[in-house]
Amino acid sequence: GINAEYGGVVYEMVKSFRSCLIVEARTNTRLDENKPILESEENRSCFEKCCAHALLTVIYVVETLIMFLLMVIFMTYNVYFCVSVLVGVGLGYFFFGSSRVFDH
Repeated sequence: GINAEYGGVVYEMVKSFRSCLIVEARTNTRLDENKPILESEENRSCFEKCCAHALLTVIYVVETLIMFLLMVIFMTYNVYFCVSVLVGVGLGYFFFGSSRVFDH
């Protein structure tokens, strides 16, 4: 039961982290410059853009993997597991979801 709660919290944490990275990559990813990495600027090399996109892709795959694992836990139809997943996702959204709601 508790592990499913942790899974839900981690899922929301990863989702919020990826969302924050996307916002940062579009606005100001370098400390000494104010040039977005993901926007089409001539000053950014293809390597920099590919690295940023590759990092976001890896995080997306991890997020999807966690989501599928939580779905498999939920599909056991064990009431305690289902409630545990819902509580975990709710707690994760409460603690980490505010970055997606208030910062954009």
